[in-house]
Amino acid sequence: MEDCACGSTRKEVSGAGGEGFEKVGPDGTPTGEPSRADEKGLVARCDAPPSGASWPRFVLTAVLALLRALLSALLHAARANPRPLLAAPPSPTPPPPSAACDGVEDDPAIAPEDGLPPEHLLEHTADSLAARVSARLGRGGSLARAVYREYCGGGGACGWAEEVRRAARPLAARVRGLCDTTPPLALEAGAAPPAAGETEKYVLRAADGAEVEMVAMPAPGVEAGWSLCVSTQVGCRMGCTFCETGRMGLLRNLTVAEVVAQLAVARFALRLRVANVVFMGMGEPLDNVDVLIRSIRVMIDPLGFCLPLKNITVSTSGEAKNVYTLVDALPSVRMAFSIHSGDEAMRSRLMPINRRVPLAEFAEAMRYYLRKTKRRITIQYVLLAGENDSASEAATLAAFLRTVGPAARFHVNLIPYNEQSKPRYRTPSHQACVAFKVALMQEGYFAKIRETRGDAKMAACGQVLPARLEFKSSCTHVPAVIIS
Repeated sequence: MEDCACGSTRKEVSGAGGEGFEKVGPDGTPTGEPSRADEKGLVARCDAPPSGASWPRFVLTAVLALLRALLSALLHAARANPRPLLAAPPSPTPPPPSAACDGVEDDPAIAPEDGLPPEHLLEHTADSLAARVSARLGRGGSLARAVYREYCGGGGACGWAEEVRRAARPLAARVRGLCDTTPPLALEAGAAPPAAGETEKYVLRAADGAEVEMVAMPAPGVEAGWSLCVSTQVGCRMGCTFCETGRMGLLRNLTVAEVVAQLAVARFALRLRVANVVFMGMGEPLDNVDVLIRSIRVMIDPLGFCLPLKNITVSTSGEAKNVYTLVDALPSVRMAFSIHSGDEAMRSRLMPINRRVPLAEFAEAMRYYLRKTKRRITIQYVLLAGENDSASEAATLAAFLRTVGPAARFHVNLIPYNEQSKPRYRTPSHQACVAFKVALMQEGYFAKIRETRGDAKMAACGQVLPARLEFKSSCTHVPAVIIS
């Protein structure tokens, strides 16, 4: 027996009509009034609704009964129609899984219907790849993001994410047809990660035979971290007289995929924990500004390489008009400005670009950078013995910087000249470097003599030059001469 919500007591009975309850009085005598479950046997209820403390039990009983009814309906539907509710599309003769991809089906790439060649995946951010796939196929944007995340974020061991395993094979193949994932640059045979605390230079070869160099060096203040010095051009047309790359002239610009591939090689082939990227390798970054901006956007994409923008530095020797382009596109970017002399005549002799972009025009671009980014400016200054390392040259540099902004907004890196294969200058003594630094600090500027790294391996500042200059290339050579 149990108490009923209507105030009486009920007793469980069984009979021909099935199990149920009937009301009983206070003395246990049946009243003759049935309190049987409803006709479906789902809820045992009394004639009067529950009240007071009996409400929670009534609600729980009702909910459980409804769940039983729902489960019964689903089982009935399953018996009537045994086909799975989420059936995969039929695949009559699926190919065997690719051994390299741990079970990922190796669909052949399907050429786009419009006949255009596929673009390299490293040319895109996740959003731009998804937009391209959606525009070309009408769907597949989410699948494209999954492909991107696996390739750029996970190293592309297979090139395909878990979502691709679950996707319809025809759609996955069509997405693959829009993405070129072949390595844009090949790492030289036998290349190994640098030893701890060491600087190492790597030669990468493009499909046309062009050689590109990148340098890995320990990142200051980051345990087991590395700074990667990347190139933006094959050669350089700036013609700086103290730079090995300037002797090459310009062979061609690198593509976005080739620039980003340097980070991919360092992170996934050499297994380096890349903390910083500096655009200070071969070429003038702002001479290839559109590729530079797109490359940085790929590097900072959160679904891909996810490198913080504050950890990327772009160096320029004087392409003033493109400073505005870069800063407008990436207002938080860090920049380093190569000055090397505050005197017009001296700078024009050292850096032919000064004949086309004089210091006054360069200073205006630097002021725009200060206003737009609110960051301090890094000044690069190569010290050449007997040329620009005197106390008077330090005063001339300070006078030029005052036309740009207050002294507190500058950080001056002093770089002793690194001798080249065909040296034109001499490296100043340590005493001369310290004297220049002191003279500059007396003018109110913070200056630091940068430690030379990698000079024994021709990997230091101004020494980046492939060992083999003569190679087959489909590009046109541009001499290292700046035409005013």
